[in-house]
Amino acid sequence: LSAAQIAGSTVLSDWGGELDDAVDSGQPLELLENLRFNVQCNSGGGDTSVTRLDWNDCLKRGFGCEKFDLVVGSDLLYDEIAIKPLLAAVLTHLAPGGRLFLMCPADPLLSRYILNERFVSLLRELEGGRVTVEALRLDYAESVTQLRADIAKDLAGRGQG
Repeated sequence: LSAAQIAGSTVLSDWGGELDDAVDSGQPLELLENLRFNVQCNSGGGDTSVTRLDWNDCLKRGFGCEKFDLVVGSDLLYDEIAIKPLLAAVLTHLAPGGRLFLMCPADPLLSRYILNERFVSLLRELEGGRVTVEALRLDYAESVTQLRADIAKDLAGRGQG
């Protein structure tokens, strides 16, 4: 939602499950509704929409979608099996020359840290080494402030800020 306050147009997504597949997937239906509620309570302007996104759809041949100059993700990986679908989602949705901001745990002892390191390594490999990683400080307030500044700077550089 911090990006939505800076950018002119923002799309927020979660998997969320649809009515017809929620029973089989075990994914709670209320995820998207909760996201919509958070947007209503916290939107500070701009055009913000909420949509369902299943990363596995991005693995399908011929899957078409909207491209974005900036993709922001936070705490996305909890299981090894999600790495390839997340890679597909990022590569499918990120416009050429776009930027990915991925927030993840910085503690190398956490399994999620290891998963994120694998994700970044594969992304670098697929993108021919053009991926750079910049760490934000762990202090929450400073990290959010820095993220907002980085997003605003990036959008201003693209003539969208």
